[in-house]
Amino acid sequence: MLNTFPQLLTYSFFAPTLLRITAALTLLFIVWRMQQTKEQILATELPIIGKPATWMILLSMALTGLAGVGLFLGYYTQIAAIVGMVIALKHGLFANRYPKVIPLSKAAYIFLFVMCLSLLLTGAGALAFDLPL
Repeated sequence: MLNTFPQLLTYSFFAPTLLRITAALTLLFIVWRMQQTKEQILATELPIIGKPATWMILLSMALTGLAGVGLFLGYYTQIAAIVGMVIALKHGLFANRYPKVIPLSKAAYIFLFVMCLSLLLTGAGALAFDLPL
Protein backbone atom coordinates (compact mmCIF):
# COMPACT_ATOMS: atom_id res chain seq x y z
CA MET A 1 0.00 0.00 0.00
CA LEU A 2 1.21 3.45 -0.82
CA ASN A 3 1.78 6.05 1.87
CA THR A 4 -0.36 9.14 1.77
CA PHE A 5 2.55 11.38 2.76
CA PRO A 6 5.80 9.63 1.77
CA GLN A 7 7.80 12.81 2.45
CA LEU A 8 7.17 12.39 6.18
CA LEU A 9 9.04 9.07 6.22
CA THR A 10 12.22 11.16 6.09
CA TYR A 11 11.56 12.10 9.71
CA SER A 12 10.82 8.58 10.98
CA PHE A 13 14.09 8.60 12.94
CA PHE A 14 12.53 11.16 15.31
CA ALA A 15 9.65 8.86 16.34
CA PRO A 16 11.70 7.05 19.03
CA THR A 17 12.90 10.46 20.20
CA LEU A 18 9.34 11.60 20.82
CA LEU A 19 8.59 8.36 22.69
CA ARG A 20 11.78 8.72 24.71
CA ILE A 21 11.07 12.30 25.77
CA THR A 22 7.44 11.51 26.63
CA ALA A 23 8.44 8.51 28.74
CA ALA A 24 11.14 10.59 30.45
CA LEU A 25 8.74 13.39 31.33
CA THR A 26 6.26 10.83 32.66
CA LEU A 27 8.91 9.27 34.90
CA LEU A 28 10.01 12.70 36.13
CA PHE A 29 6.38 13.57 36.87
CA ILE A 30 6.14 10.38 38.95
CA VAL A 31 9.20 11.51 40.95
CA TRP A 32 7.65 14.93 41.51
CA ARG A 33 4.37 13.36 42.71
CA MET A 34 6.28 10.98 44.99
CA GLN A 35 7.98 14.01 46.54
CA GLN A 36 4.62 15.73 47.02
CA THR A 37 2.97 12.67 48.64
CA LYS A 38 5.95 11.40 50.64
CA GLU A 39 4.06 11.62 53.96
CA GLN A 40 1.13 9.62 52.59
CA ILE A 41 3.51 6.99 51.25
CA LEU A 42 5.20 6.72 54.65
CA ALA A 43 1.81 6.15 56.31
CA THR A 44 0.68 3.49 53.81
CA GLU A 45 0.93 -0.20 54.69
CA LEU A 46 2.49 -1.92 51.68
CA PRO A 47 2.54 -5.67 50.98
CA ILE A 48 5.67 -7.61 52.03
CA ILE A 49 7.60 -4.62 53.43
CA GLY A 50 4.89 -3.07 55.62
CA LYS A 51 5.34 0.64 56.21
CA PRO A 52 8.21 1.91 54.10
CA ALA A 53 11.20 3.69 55.57
CA THR A 54 12.30 7.08 54.29
CA TRP A 55 15.36 5.59 52.58
CA MET A 56 13.14 3.25 50.56
CA ILE A 57 11.16 6.17 49.19
CA LEU A 58 14.33 8.11 48.43
CA LEU A 59 15.82 5.08 46.66
CA SER A 60 12.67 4.65 44.59
CA MET A 61 12.68 8.34 43.71
CA ALA A 62 16.37 8.19 42.77
CA LEU A 63 15.94 5.16 40.49
CA THR A 64 12.87 6.66 38.84
CA GLY A 65 14.62 10.00 38.43
CA LEU A 66 17.76 8.42 36.99
CA ALA A 67 15.67 6.47 34.50
CA GLY A 68 13.82 9.66 33.55
CA VAL A 69 16.99 11.69 33.11
CA GLY A 70 18.64 8.84 31.21
CA LEU A 71 15.72 8.65 28.81
CA PHE A 72 15.52 12.41 28.43
CA LEU A 73 19.20 12.72 27.54
CA GLY A 74 19.27 9.47 25.58
CA TYR A 75 22.04 8.11 27.77
CA TYR A 76 21.98 4.32 28.26
CA THR A 77 18.50 4.33 26.83
CA GLN A 78 17.98 0.57 26.84
CA ILE A 79 18.93 0.24 30.51
CA ALA A 80 16.74 3.22 31.42
CA ALA A 81 13.90 1.68 29.39
CA ILE A 82 14.18 -1.59 31.33
CA VAL A 83 14.08 0.33 34.62
CA GLY A 84 11.09 2.30 33.30
CA MET A 85 9.32 -0.94 32.38
CA VAL A 86 9.83 -2.32 35.89
CA ILE A 87 8.54 0.92 37.42
CA ALA A 88 5.51 0.95 35.12
CA LEU A 89 4.77 -2.68 35.91
CA LYS A 90 5.11 -2.16 39.67
CA HIS A 91 2.97 0.96 39.73
CA GLY A 92 0.44 -0.48 37.30
CA LEU A 93 -0.14 -3.54 39.49
CA PHE A 94 -0.83 -1.41 42.57
CA ALA A 95 -2.67 1.50 40.91
CA ASN A 96 -6.13 0.38 42.01
CA ARG A 97 -5.09 -0.68 45.50
CA TYR A 98 -3.25 2.56 46.42
CA PRO A 99 -4.83 5.39 44.39
CA LYS A 100 -3.61 8.12 46.77
CA VAL A 101 0.01 7.00 46.50
CA ILE A 102 0.22 5.97 42.81
CA PRO A 103 -0.09 9.17 40.74
CA LEU A 104 -1.28 7.83 37.37
CA SER A 105 -4.00 5.47 36.21
CA LYS A 106 -3.44 1.87 35.23
CA ALA A 107 -3.91 2.76 31.55
CA ALA A 108 -1.16 5.39 31.78
CA TYR A 109 1.22 2.79 33.19
CA ILE A 110 0.34 0.40 30.36
CA PHE A 111 1.23 3.15 27.88
CA LEU A 112 4.47 3.88 29.75
CA PHE A 113 5.35 0.18 29.70
CA VAL A 114 4.72 -0.06 25.95
CA MET A 115 6.74 3.12 25.27
CA CYS A 116 9.69 1.75 27.23
CA LEU A 117 9.37 -1.62 25.49
CA SER A 118 9.40 0.15 22.14
CA LEU A 119 12.53 2.08 23.14
CA LEU A 120 14.17 -1.14 24.27
CA LEU A 121 13.53 -2.80 20.91
CA THR A 122 13.99 0.11 18.48
CA GLY A 123 16.75 2.15 20.08
CA ALA A 124 17.10 5.70 21.30
CA GLY A 125 16.33 7.64 18.15
CA ALA A 126 17.78 11.02 17.25
CA LEU A 127 19.68 13.31 19.61
CA ALA A 128 20.85 10.48 21.86
CA PHE A 129 24.26 9.64 23.25
CA ASP A 130 23.80 5.88 22.83
CA LEU A 131 25.94 4.21 20.21
CA PRO A 132 24.02 1.86 17.92
CA LEU A 133 25.37 -1.67 18.04
